[in-house]
Amino acid sequence: MSDTNIDNKRRRFLIKATSAVGTVGLGAIVIPFISSLTPSARALAAGAPVEVDISKV
Repeated sequence: MSDTNIDNKRRRFLIKATSAVGTVGLGAIVIPFISSLTPSARALAAGAPVEVDISKV
């Protein structure tokens, strides 16, 4: 394989573009996951601390 045909500018662009798309995709997954961990409006309206018993899990 010959290294003379490699376009380094294009390679850097593709790496940056792939990283940007991956970052946006990761954000699209993480943000809903984190927001699902917040207490519901019903629990917040009750005013009590939210506790979960996970001893049976």
